[in-house]
Amino acid sequence: MKGKNLKIIRQLIKEKINKGEGGTEDEEYKQLRERINRTEKYVEKSVRITRTFSTKSEGTSKHQNEVGEFFSGAGMEEEHSTEYSEALIKVGEALKSLSTIQHSMLINIIDKFVQPTTLFQTEFEEGTRLHNRYNNKRLEANAQTATVESLKKKKETSNDPKMPEKIAAEEAKLEKLIEERDDLYAETYQGSIEQIARRDTKHLNDVCNLLYSFHHFFAEGYTLTHDLLPYIDKLKEKSKSKADATINSPQSKPNSPTSFKSSPANTPVTTSPAKKDSPRLASSAQNSPRNNPAPSDNHITVQALYDYDAQEKTEISFKEGDKIIVHNSEGDWWLGCNTKTKNAIGYFPKNFVEAGGMNVTKVPGAEKVMEALYTFQGDGQDELGFEEGDLLTVEEELEGGWLKGLNKRTGKRGLFPSNYVKSK
Repeated sequence: MKGKNLKIIRQLIKEKINKGEGGTEDEEYKQLRERINRTEKYVEKSVRITRTFSTKSEGTSKHQNEVGEFFSGAGMEEEHSTEYSEALIKVGEALKSLSTIQHSMLINIIDKFVQPTTLFQTEFEEGTRLHNRYNNKRLEANAQTATVESLKKKKETSNDPKMPEKIAAEEAKLEKLIEERDDLYAETYQGSIEQIARRDTKHLNDVCNLLYSFHHFFAEGYTLTHDLLPYIDKLKEKSKSKADATINSPQSKPNSPTSFKSSPANTPVTTSPAKKDSPRLASSAQNSPRNNPAPSDNHITVQALYDYDAQEKTEISFKEGDKIIVHNSEGDWWLGCNTKTKNAIGYFPKNFVEAGGMNVTKVPGAEKVMEALYTFQGDGQDELGFEEGDLLTVEEELEGGWLKGLNKRTGKRGLFPSNYVKSK
C-alpha cells in the first residue's frame, strides 16, 4: 500500500510541474469540478451563518416577548383603566404577537432552508470523496503507465530474458487500473452534473423559501402593527385631551377633560369650565322625582364623552356614552338628568358631554338648503345621517363647524358636520 501511495504522489508531482506521463484530467471536467468546489464552499458557509442568525434571533425573540409581557403586566396593574393603561396593554400584546411571529419565521427557516441545505452539503461531501477516489486512481494509472514505458526502454538495452514477462505483467496491471479509473471517472462526472442540476433547481427553491420566510414575517408584522396604529393614535389623542384639561382645570375638578365635537376635517377644542362658586339646586325638594322638571321639546339630549363622578350632592354622575337631558345650558355648568337615573337632576361640567361649549345661532330669513357632498353615518343619537346628494334644511348653526337641520329625504332632524355639505 505504501508503494502504491508513493507512486501516486510522484505522479501528482510530475503533473504539477508539467512532466506528467499518461492520461490527465480533461479541461471540461476541471471546470465542472471548479463549479462544484465553489458551490460546496458556499453551501457550507450559508448553513453556518443562517444557523447562527437563527440562534441569535431566537434569543432576541425571547427578549422581545419579555418586553411585551412587562408592558402588558404594567398596564394591568394600573388601579383604573385609562388610555395610558390600555396603550400599555395593547403595545405589550403586539410585541408578544410579533415575538410569536418571529419565532414561527425562525422555525420555518430551519425547516425550509437550513435542514435541506445541510443534506445538500452532505451530498457534496460524498461527491468530493468520490472525486478523490477517481483522482487517486487516475494518478495511479498514470504512474503505472510511466512504469510500463520505463520497462520498455530498458528492454532495448537489457539482456534479461524475463523482461518481456515483466512488461506483460505491468501492462496487465495498467489495463486494470485504466478500467477502474474510467469507471470512477464516469461515476464522479455524472454525480457532479447531477449536483449542479440539484443546485439550480431544488436548492434554488430552498433559497427562495428563505426569502418567503422573511416576507411572511414582515407581512404579518406589518399587518398587525398597521391595524393597531389607528387605535393607538386615538388613545394618544384622547389621553392628551384629558391631560391638557387636567393641567388647565381648577383644583376642585382635577380630572376634567377638554370637550370637543369634531368633524372629519376639523377638531375644535374648548378648555374645561371654571366651576361655579356654589352650584346648588333651589331646594332639596328639586331632587325628588315628582318635582323634577320633565324634559320638553326644548330640552336637548347630549352624550357623555367621559365618565364623571359627582363631587357634591347637587351634581349628577354618569359614564361615557350615557345620554344626558339638559334642562339649563347657561354657563359652564349645566343642569340636567341622566336618562338612566331620571329621578334626580343635578349639575355637571358642560365639557364632559359632546355638545359642551356649542353656541347655537338661529338661521334667519328664508329656508337654507344644503346638498350632501358625502355620506355621513351619524354615530351619536343626536346626529343626522344622510347619503351623498341628500338635501338638508339648515335650522341652526353651531359652534365648531356643526349644523342642525332636517334631512328632506328621511324627515329626520339632527346634527351634522358643515364640511360634508355645500350650498344648494
